[in-house]
Amino acid sequence: MSRITTVGIDGKYEPSLVFEDDESIVQFLLKKIPQIGATMIIDREGNLIKHTVSKSFESEIDPHEIEYIAKLIGLRYRVADFHKIRNGLQMTINVFKGNCIIVTSRNGSSIIAIMTKSVDIEKIRQIISQIK
Repeated sequence: MSRITTVGIDGKYEPSLVFEDDESIVQFLLKKIPQIGATMIIDREGNLIKHTVSKSFESEIDPHEIEYIAKLIGLRYRVADFHKIRNGLQMTINVFKGNCIIVTSRNGSSIIAIMTKSVDIEKIRQIISQIK
């Protein structure tokens, strides 16, 4: 990971973090957001490359649900070219009754983080916006 400075939408300088690979982004997110219970790295077709589930989250999600979520996210990219909208998608936030799913895309793959609904969405947005 290296640090760079970029100019944000509001014209202010903001720090950005450049990661070598998706796994290092996952480790960064797990360190910064303790509410994350599961992570996935998928390709654009929705194929699961790697996933992790914390011990405390194992009873809340089953392996079939992980694969299903990966396929749905991949479908969104294949059917609608979701990643091409407005110069590239940075992040989606999906809030469900019990959980929150954050998806960030980079270099042809997506990183999915499933977390408790009690997470601070604005804090998540700020953390994700640092990733380049």
